[in-house]
Amino acid sequence: MSENLPALEDLLADHDMLLAALETPALWSREVADALPDSPITSVSVRPVGTGQVASCLRVVLDHGDAATPNTAGSTTSFVVKTGSHDPVSRSVSAALRHGEIEVGFYTRMAPHCSTRTPVCHLSAINANADDFVLVLEDLAAHEQADQIRGMSLEHTEQALDQLAALHAQWWGTVPSGTSSFGAG
Repeated sequence: MSENLPALEDLLADHDMLLAALETPALWSREVADALPDSPITSVSVRPVGTGQVASCLRVVLDHGDAATPNTAGSTTSFVVKTGSHDPVSRSVSAALRHGEIEVGFYTRMAPHCSTRTPVCHLSAINANADDFVLVLEDLAAHEQADQIRGMSLEHTEQALDQLAALHAQWWGTVPSGTSSFGAG
């Protein structure tokens, strides 16, 4: 792909084109420049992360910097990119449940006001049919992900429940501005 990439919203019309665009430094330089150091992106690697029941999650690692710029050679920045599933059945289930619409809505309208820690959303878009979306989120790779089969320790369970309770307590009995459509359907 060249420097003449379509707008991100247009890339959502073609899932394969979106996936190909994710591997181009030009997309990242244009779309998330405010989250990147000033050094140029020298390479991009994309690999699956998570299990992706109704969406695809990818870890994108951007290498940037060069030997001529102090403290930049070998620097990396990573993001998690969540998109609609490539699988047509999963994609239709996700669309029927308004998964992308609700998740994009949460990260753009609700997460900035949450008292609990949520990943920073650097970029979001959803197509007109609401059957494909993209979220570019802070990568929380340094944190431990729960195993869906083995479960998690009592300590991690207590921490998760404390955060869940805090999230619900903050909004209990209210409808946060701009979120009234989240539960409709």
